[in-house]
Amino acid sequence: GPICNLIEILENKGILIYTCEIDNDKFSGMNGFVNDRPYIVINKKMNPERKRSTIVHELAHLMFKWTEGINDKEIESHSTAISGAFLFPKKDALRELGIRRTSISKDMVLVAKEYGISMYLLVKRAQLSNIISESLAEEFFKKANFIGWKRNEPARIEDEQPLLFNQLVCRAVNEGEISIQKGAELLKVSYDEIV
Repeated sequence: GPICNLIEILENKGILIYTCEIDNDKFSGMNGFVNDRPYIVINKKMNPERKRSTIVHELAHLMFKWTEGINDKEIESHSTAISGAFLFPKKDALRELGIRRTSISKDMVLVAKEYGISMYLLVKRAQLSNIISESLAEEFFKKANFIGWKRNEPARIEDEQPLLFNQLVCRAVNEGEISIQKGAELLKVSYDEIV
């Protein structure tokens, strides 16, 4: 079924999610470790559905050990596939969309909203699950690209907000581990808002 509030789930597992505003369409996200604690950074400018996909894509980078000899392009492709399968598994796609479809219709938009995924992802998963034909998927992608959805598909869900970073900074200020000024700087708020 749908995964509600992905950020909250991952933060509760100890994965720090940080959003930052980057004026670069090519930057979606990155991941790594700080003091053995995993983190994922995502571009705040993306729509909520794309943020969710990016978070799971970056999670795949953190969780999987890739075999030697696999190149970066293949790793990116695998991470994207894992993201799609995680957010909209084949079993769910078959249950929600049916075994076979001959058109892409409004009910599919409602399913995309329910699962917090883009129509791009839903159509790709439907194609990979053999629910729709490759030609129908290609037709959708061409139309969607023409109307600008490749980079700016309309958001259908509420934006999820990370809280863990803010909590850790406030705790560090309260415990005297960092100054109020440093806390305000990290959270990009005024001095008065941190106290």
